[in-house]
Amino acid sequence: MELNLQHVEDACKELYIRALKLLPDDIKEGINTLKHKERDARAQVVLGTMVTNIAVAEREDNLLCQDTGLPIYNVWIGRDVQFDGV
Repeated sequence: MELNLQHVEDACKELYIRALKLLPDDIKEGINTLKHKERDARAQVVLGTMVTNIAVAEREDNLLCQDTGLPIYNVWIGRDVQFDGV
């Protein structure tokens, strides 16, 4: 099977950006719920900051805060796959 390398690169780029921008609704709801249940004032501030950062990123179509690093993905491709132009 032969794949167009540019199409694969474009798809990987799009998926990577989506992973850095989109947070599932259940995760957002969970963080917000924890913020309201948390009793420690410092933890409330941290969770509140996370909720705010998520809202700002969504509103401005920006990446979520990445102060803890960037995700790295390992992708395996079958033996019979070839890329054109390589």
